[in-house]
Amino acid sequence: MPRQQEVQVSTVSRAMLPPANPTPPKKILLGLAPPPPPDTAPLCSVCSTLDLRTIFRDGLPDTPETKKSLGPLTRILASAPSCGLCSLITTLFNRSWLLDSECKDIDLSRVTDVFLTCQSAGIFDRNSTTPETKIAYRLFVSTNDKPIEIYNAQLENSAPLLMQLQLMEGDAARVGRARELHGRRVGETVDRGLIKQWMSLCHKYHGKKCEDAWWRWSESPGKRKLPPSVRMLDVVDMCLVPASDDCRFVALSYLWGADLDFSYSTKKATYEERCKKGGMEKVNLPPTILDTIGLVKEIGERYLWVDALCIIQDSPEDKMEQIGEMHNIYGWSMLTICTAAGTSASAPVPGVRTGVRKELQKIEVLQGLHIAVPMGSLLHNVVHSRWETRGWTYQERVLSRRRLFMTPEQVYFECNEAIWYEDCITEPSPSAVPIAYPNQRSTLQGRPQFPPNYVPGKDDDYVDRFITSVESYTKRVLSYESDIVNAFSAVFSMLTEGFHGVHPETPPFQCSLPTAEIEHAMLWHPLGSTLLTRRTGVNGVVTPSWSWVGWRGPVKYGDIEGYITGNPKCQQWLVDEWVLVDETNNTRKLKMRHNYFWTTLLPPAEEKKLVRYMGLPEKSEPSSLVDELSASKSADPDAAEKVFVPGTLVFRTSALRFKVRRVPKGAQKWEYVSPHYALYNIISSKENGAVVAGKMILPSTTMDGEEFEFVVLSRAGAEYGDAVLNDEKPDGRRYPGDMLNVMAVQEVQVGASIEIGGVKCTLVERVSVGVVFEKRWVEAAGGPEGIERTARVVVLQ
Repeated sequence: MPRQQEVQVSTVSRAMLPPANPTPPKKILLGLAPPPPPDTAPLCSVCSTLDLRTIFRDGLPDTPETKKSLGPLTRILASAPSCGLCSLITTLFNRSWLLDSECKDIDLSRVTDVFLTCQSAGIFDRNSTTPETKIAYRLFVSTNDKPIEIYNAQLENSAPLLMQLQLMEGDAARVGRARELHGRRVGETVDRGLIKQWMSLCHKYHGKKCEDAWWRWSESPGKRKLPPSVRMLDVVDMCLVPASDDCRFVALSYLWGADLDFSYSTKKATYEERCKKGGMEKVNLPPTILDTIGLVKEIGERYLWVDALCIIQDSPEDKMEQIGEMHNIYGWSMLTICTAAGTSASAPVPGVRTGVRKELQKIEVLQGLHIAVPMGSLLHNVVHSRWETRGWTYQERVLSRRRLFMTPEQVYFECNEAIWYEDCITEPSPSAVPIAYPNQRSTLQGRPQFPPNYVPGKDDDYVDRFITSVESYTKRVLSYESDIVNAFSAVFSMLTEGFHGVHPETPPFQCSLPTAEIEHAMLWHPLGSTLLTRRTGVNGVVTPSWSWVGWRGPVKYGDIEGYITGNPKCQQWLVDEWVLVDETNNTRKLKMRHNYFWTTLLPPAEEKKLVRYMGLPEKSEPSSLVDELSASKSADPDAAEKVFVPGTLVFRTSALRFKVRRVPKGAQKWEYVSPHYALYNIISSKENGAVVAGKMILPSTTMDGEEFEFVVLSRAGAEYGDAVLNDEKPDGRRYPGDMLNVMAVQEVQVGASIEIGGVKCTLVERVSVGVVFEKRWVEAAGGPEGIERTARVVVLQ
């Protein structure tokens, strides 16, 4: 049965609106429209001059001469109750401009013209047999002005920026168009046949692009997809069974929530009973899992993986073994059902049963044509879901090859190659293959994808992809602090599978950073939206201050407005030896990848004049830092036990003390903005007064004149640029690599120290990272000859 059509009326204050039907603007006529059928919605005096059938057939280009003015926005909002087209357009503005929520009190008097155009809804593959003249047209709505408050609210709420109206598929032939890219009715429940069709089309048109993954176990003979310890729920026999070698299964990504007692989860005491045929029928399963079981059956699949049921929850050994296989479980699932609705497993899955989906399609019959407001995009609906905020769901999303998103509005199918919607025909057909269409933005920002011939350890790209994953993951929240590593473990496992033994003698990750790229990976900053706090004392998790895992809150590596463009880079090693106390309390030298080629790109004569920092000079009697630490442990075991805890990073570098001063407002073209942090100048004292040596981000509570110890990490290769540094650069030309990556450190506790190589070393932790001009560093050290005096062994926790 067709769903009832709804009429939404703007909540904008009526005091702001003029009379409903003023004199229509001139020169808007396209010819008299045919008499409306009996079920057609009424139109106002302006909209009734439009011949919608002609517009959808021939289009309406976005040019000053052809686009049609519908008058002021306030007129349209006032006409919504009595005009079908104005009602649709009002719904568009409510959704896009947030007029019925965040922006309901904004003055709209400057929006004096709302324009209507009609253009192509997308692009077909060039091999499609359907001619371009048959591609669907959509109505596009634009304005002469948009208040800045509305634009900012759109960005903050991920609201759609484009406003469109689509013709429904049943009327496509009436205007001489193919059915592809036209609207499709959304009922109270999703058509199971459509889901099966999507899966079949993905397999047919995308093939290996949506089947293969470089990081998965080899598919060569003798290799299993999943180890025998992985279990599945047989939804036909309703029992737990071991996963077979060729198991075809669906995985579930959902929210556990806090409103259930979790008695439905599998425990040691219930495991054997649940392995018997019909054993799961006696379990009081929550609605999310029950609905998913029913859906899996109805789309013709038999096996389902649900963490609460397939992992023995009170067995630490089983739990850790299964967590270690998450990258294979979600990577091998032929489909992952993502329940992006509700706040816990007690919520029913939208679209599976009637009475759950509340967001109805907005459809009006205008001049005999069924015209609809497109439902929200996949990105918009996922971003605003509780599911998207949880830590565990990140890896479940990025590792899955195909994802079926169940949202309050509609169902979306997303694979590595396409996004298909329930409310629009975007999937391919024998005659037409749409390849570009509205609302095509993926949810996979942060997916660490690599090309098939990628060799980790020889390409900077993998660091950038790791960085993007960390940025996405740290924005999420966890119910338990101890999950901070486990909920990201599948990403670690995936990357580890792809490293192909670049450094087989060194674990690929230490303290949640890639071992071979430690200089890059420690150059993170706070995102700025919240104040980071130290994460310490988490049972079973190593959380040093120099790793993102040691802090609560979101982090950001690069593209920080007012500070850095792109990701921070290590352009040259300046530390010869990094020694880590690992999770087993063993001291190991980190194996780094090859050093970087670096050149100033200056003529030889100019390069000779540069004041350079090339690392500490070689010691007259070279010694291994690992040997020196071993000697320290033997000489003072009590101090070593307190200082050399897991996660401690020890290295020898140059160290100097500088004061900091907040960058004044208006001093830069592009301001760094954060409610909790500020951009600070690093100040170096000279005989002729203080000069700016560099910059870094610090908590905004940091006092001007506060002094920190700074240590050199590497040569910087990112784009900080004159826009940030203004005229604070040293005399002479800028050149690539003229800045050093530095870290500000502070003592962890007074008196915490140990003697290394005959020198007393205090225990320190990270404050922040920043950049200092190479020339300013050497000057502050007293010239090149003074660098040796700045040498220090840093013991960083």
